[in-house]
Amino acid sequence: MNALITPTSAETVHAEDMHHDHGHGSHGIMKYLWTYDHKMIGLQYLWTSFFFLLIGGALAEGMRFQLGFPNHPLPLIGKMLPSTLVTDEGVIIPGGYNMLVTMHATIMVFFFVMPVIIGAFGNYLIPLKIGAGDMAFPLLNEISYWLYVLSGFIMLGAFFAPGGAPGTGWTAYAPLSAVAAYNQTQLGQTLWGAAIFVNGLASIAGATNYITTIITMRAPGMTMFRLPLTIWALFITSILLIFAVPVLSAASNLLVTGNRFFGSISFGFSDILKFTS
Repeated sequence: MNALITPTSAETVHAEDMHHDHGHGSHGIMKYLWTYDHKMIGLQYLWTSFFFLLIGGALAEGMRFQLGFPNHPLPLIGKMLPSTLVTDEGVIIPGGYNMLVTMHATIMVFFFVMPVIIGAFGNYLIPLKIGAGDMAFPLLNEISYWLYVLSGFIMLGAFFAPGGAPGTGWTAYAPLSAVAAYNQTQLGQTLWGAAIFVNGLASIAGATNYITTIITMRAPGMTMFRLPLTIWALFITSILLIFAVPVLSAASNLLVTGNRFFGSISFGFSDILKFTS
């Protein structure tokens, strides 16, 4: 009986080779920057999301300082912040509080909560819990992470745009977010919409990878109803992302292109019919 279940030496060597080749040839610093290993990508999501947590937390502290000590300069860092947010003395300008609220909420939702729960835990746990060697599309997995990083840099760039970061709230309702005369920061709002669009591409790529991996790469004997509840939660969340994020990305794209570059306040179904007719 032992001979039936004990792997041969050739199988053992092949398994070891597969284990050593799991990083697809990444060595040195590239192992941490560009890798197909699902566990390393999960850690990339984890540490990057913690970086954005620090930024979002700092913005939250600025909000609370403004509420507790209005018209007082921010301690330590007040004079180092851009003039679009504070005065020369480090006091938050009248519209600065709206910027803090908008960017804090956006960063916490799209750049911390979603990436750390879905990106970090999903990448790290799904292959381990279903008995798969890696994700179904390892390259797409790494591309989705770097799209997430790119969207973060675009979002942070809004702080340095003329007029500063948007102060229209993290929902960015039009026409406040669509008319530069209302929000006073055309480029900042445009960068916000572009960042949400790129972040949506990352979410769609990751959700597609999760669904495909769970459906097609389960270990023999592991039916869908034997999956751990953690995997079921990530699976259903991925399906919801596939339905919701494309709509959000399309809306942010319309905000940037239709409303801002083409000067139209409303861009609805009638406009689509004009383009298609």
